[in-house]
Amino acid sequence: MSRTQKLLEHWEAGTIVVVVAIICALVAVPRPVLPDEIPFPRVEQRALLQISQKDADRASALAKERPGYDVRALGEAVRLYGAADADSDGDRGSSQYNQLARAVAPALEQGAEPVLALRAYQMTVFLRELDRFAATGVETTELRELGGGIVALLRRSHWIRPEGKGYRLLPDRFVLEALFRKRWNEITGLKSPPFALSLQEQRALYAFLLANPLVVGNVAPGLPWRCRAANEYLLRKVGELAAIDPEYPADIARGILLMRTGRPKEAVEVLSSYVERHPDGPLTMRARNSLREAQERLLLMVDR
Repeated sequence: MSRTQKLLEHWEAGTIVVVVAIICALVAVPRPVLPDEIPFPRVEQRALLQISQKDADRASALAKERPGYDVRALGEAVRLYGAADADSDGDRGSSQYNQLARAVAPALEQGAEPVLALRAYQMTVFLRELDRFAATGVETTELRELGGGIVALLRRSHWIRPEGKGYRLLPDRFVLEALFRKRWNEITGLKSPPFALSLQEQRALYAFLLANPLVVGNVAPGLPWRCRAANEYLLRKVGELAAIDPEYPADIARGILLMRTGRPKEAVEVLSSYVERHPDGPLTMRARNSLREAQERLLLMVDR
């Protein structure tokens, strides 16, 4: 090999080293980029499947064995209140709610498990009737009794899409189950264990709410991030999720949402806090990039 060839060989090797170093530097240095999406909570599908199956077993057992009178009375009270709620009848709803509240304690005297079985059975009927609504567009009496204003909520929230004679529902089965249990717990006042939603159920529910924010009014459902009201709603939901899920990177989500709503100063504060607490981690570079973007936007505001 000639001397010139050796020099060229060393030059090529040196060039590769320099290029690799530059690429590494570009990857390591934060860039002013605002992510399109906020982070979502980590949902374990297997845990949700286990919860769903346990309730399916409860519902099946209750269908084979008639529950006690007090448990049946609670179930009837839930239905009567749901019908009034679906009709938006305030006076009747207030009366039925009081009746429902009185029915809870006697039912619980039979034990928590029979009441959990009642909730599971009513959820099974609710899901069946909701499937019927999705297929036909018909809101049955049982759906109104067990879901209350669920159809109105789905329409108001843009969580359904016209499809054939009926609708396509945006919430999946696990989210619908969580929505039912949450409402059932709220109207009966049974919010503590063993009735309380598990962390995984709440994560699934909040993941859906973060992906499909409740937007009131005539706003294009496909572009919720353009709507300030939707982003304010998301900020509230992020706060609620952070209160129950310590693993959720709430400050990154807040920073992105604050940027969307034109508050770069607040975004810098929360994103800086996250970076200081997490100097290394799977989301650190994402946070640094968002922080750089927030800092640049804040400087532009100061220069004006």
